[in-house]
Amino acid sequence: MDSCKVHIVSNKDSCKVHIVSNKDSCKVHIVSNKDSCKVYIVSNKDSCKVHIVSNKDSCKVHIVSNKDSCKVHIVSNKDSCKVHIVSNKDSCKVHIVSNKVIIMRT
Repeated sequence: MDSCKVHIVSNKDSCKVHIVSNKDSCKVHIVSNKDSCKVYIVSNKDSCKVHIVSNKDSCKVHIVSNKDSCKVHIVSNKDSCKVHIVSNKDSCKVHIVSNKVIIMRT
């Protein structure tokens, strides 16, 4: 696991949570995924910080291949939404807040 820190807190009501291949001292926080959510975090590399907070009501959230010290925040995705974050590269900041996408290049 290469000294990764992975926190899964308060996954309730038959949630499925998959964290696959978090490398190079990544910090991954999954907090309060409720009501049969499926959360996938796949291949977060190079000291990424990934926060998934309060995904409710059978949301599907996919975070795939966040590279090069990206910060990704998913906050408050509700009401059976599907959220996909794929290949965020080159130290970008990506915020998805209640099903809206805001990309901030740094």
